[in-house]
Amino acid sequence: MLFRSLWISASLLVSSFALAAPTSTSSVSSSSASSKACPDVPGFIFKNCVDGSFPGLHALEVTKDLYYFFDITDGTAGNVVNWAIISSPGRKKAIDVEFKAGTNFYGLFNVIPKTGTEDLSIYAKGALEFDVRILDRGVYNVPLEVKLECVYPCQSKEHVLDIPTLNQWTSISLPIADFVAEGLDLTKVNIPFQIFPAWGSQDGVHFQVDNIRWVKRATKTSSSQASSIGGALSSKSSSSKASSASSKASSGNSSSKLTSSAKSSAASSAKSASSKSSAKSSSVKSSAKSSAVATSVKSSSKSSQSSVKSSAKSSVKSSSSKSFSSASSVKSSAVSSKFSSASSLSSLASSKSSVAASSQSSAAILSCVYQEGGVYFDATCSPWQNISAYEQNGDGSINQEVTNGVGYSVNLSEVSSTDANHNKVLDIHYNRNPDFNGTVRLRSTAITGVDLSAYATGKLVFDIKVITNSDDNGDIEMALDCGWPCTNTERIIKVPALNQWTTIELSVADLIRDGLDIKHLLGGFQIATSWGHQANSHFQLDNIRWVKGTGVITTKDCWAQRFNTYDPLNLRIDQFSGSSDMSALISQIVPNTILHPIWDGLNKWGYAAGTDANLAACNTNGTLSASVYIPATYVNDGHLAVSFYAVDQGGGQTFSKPISVANLKGNDWNTITSDLWFFSSITAPGFNIGAVAFIGVVFDANGKDPAIGGVLKVDNLLITQPIQ
Repeated sequence: MLFRSLWISASLLVSSFALAAPTSTSSVSSSSASSKACPDVPGFIFKNCVDGSFPGLHALEVTKDLYYFFDITDGTAGNVVNWAIISSPGRKKAIDVEFKAGTNFYGLFNVIPKTGTEDLSIYAKGALEFDVRILDRGVYNVPLEVKLECVYPCQSKEHVLDIPTLNQWTSISLPIADFVAEGLDLTKVNIPFQIFPAWGSQDGVHFQVDNIRWVKRATKTSSSQASSIGGALSSKSSSSKASSASSKASSGNSSSKLTSSAKSSAASSAKSASSKSSAKSSSVKSSAKSSAVATSVKSSSKSSQSSVKSSAKSSVKSSSSKSFSSASSVKSSAVSSKFSSASSLSSLASSKSSVAASSQSSAAILSCVYQEGGVYFDATCSPWQNISAYEQNGDGSINQEVTNGVGYSVNLSEVSSTDANHNKVLDIHYNRNPDFNGTVRLRSTAITGVDLSAYATGKLVFDIKVITNSDDNGDIEMALDCGWPCTNTERIIKVPALNQWTTIELSVADLIRDGLDIKHLLGGFQIATSWGHQANSHFQLDNIRWVKGTGVITTKDCWAQRFNTYDPLNLRIDQFSGSSDMSALISQIVPNTILHPIWDGLNKWGYAAGTDANLAACNTNGTLSASVYIPATYVNDGHLAVSFYAVDQGGGQTFSKPISVANLKGNDWNTITSDLWFFSSITAPGFNIGAVAFIGVVFDANGKDPAIGGVLKVDNLLITQPIQ
């Protein structure tokens, strides 16, 4: 999961793990909340006190943007998790764990052996056993989950506990063989016990655990089960949820900024849930400001350049006990729809549509049981959660996950349909609430998401019936979540008529091209009416499924800038003809760049991203592409032209052939492409293809009236090559 390989504290690298063999008595004093000295008992982790082979108990916490974490080891109040060893009626001591509601954190509770890892092979035929009592299921009524780890990426799947009764102790016995079958390596276990409410929906959950132990022979019967796809007491999820808390935080209460590699691991390992940092794929937007963008325009005889840098500076607040750092990075503005596809148009191509729409909906009622790749057919299919909605107010200070169907911005329900070929359908109806926006989704049950690589050459298919457009005719947009800021450029969903079912087919290969990580899908489906334009939008969904293709992947990235990172980016603005104030050109960089050109006095200009690499390997057999959003005002006028350009390290420039936006889709995303011949010495004498510093898109007024304008957007600058 999170924080992988960030730490193994020296204080942990002592003693041995009592599960492996009995050792001499040792004293545990991790905090005032910990128990007094407790003997080492083979197999035991906690029985009235923490077994002597452990440095203590842990609550591991992470901010929802996955940027900072805390390891709470002394039992003091955490940001989201409070734990303590308490006296419990009917037993001596128990561990009390409570998750706060309304925080900006996720968390889990676990224990870690002093030695870091241990060989527990002697328990291969045994079980992990413990007692648990749920006092409060929390705001979202979610289950508890258990998983074991053996140093990331080695881990079991998560086991969802079926505990039907509140305030009653329940004995759990989970066969070790099941964990091993899922991937646990018993020779190097580094987390022998870990428990947490379903990730992303932990608010208000309160439970207690006791008698935690590994036994060599499993208890024959158990008063509770862990629900699963494959049967009782096996894993419910298809991929890991809360991975390797143990190798992530130093002892004591501490916080730390994730390293670049750790952030990548964390981003691929956590649900977006109700996180403001899920902005791109969860459609979380904030004001149209970007404090991380600064431009300075310098004149030259031929062109004026602006150096644009994005940054993710953090402001740190600290105290004597803990410190908390929050990333203050480029925030999304109210994002318009994103949509891209491909077709050829001379040497520079533009897409007309990668959405195949049919006015006839699916011919037969489908089933989760018989339809592979199902997300929703009359009910939500495993491994996806029931429909929910992420909601956020305008400045992002209030956000929530709506799981009960009634939200500030949107109401969700499953209704019976009288339409042919439809039984139960999902009904989405937005309120007239200007203070909140919402995105509807069916999320993964696993933090690391679901790997749908098998569908890479296939399609995402769903049926939609638009009952009423929003009051100001906002677009319906579809984008998938692979861990902020990982997502695809959103697709604008268009239907031929109201109150008519339409089947939409989206190319998965195009979604991958436009930024989707198919191996870590945090949601099987996600859709929203354009933020800021949702009032009274009403539509229904059915038969959501992923369909495998028969083709093969034929291209690979040679270079890519998808604007899906808060790491510093090297960007530039060039004025090739005319002059204008460009200081306010950019209002957003992530999840795509939003440009506000002032055309008065401006004729031809470009926006480019640094390559930070030698592109000599991207030979002239490759293809350069970009996603560009063009308002209908430009398309209807027909003058504006777009093209590519590149700048080498010596300042040499080369340009592709321009194309008129009259041939593109208005108020929509288009994918434009060009071969790389314009990089060559034949078409660009003196240009050094081995030292390309910037690649970007040129916008040429081409005689356009300066009064004709509108916001332009750029995403997914790519160079692809055939797979040899």
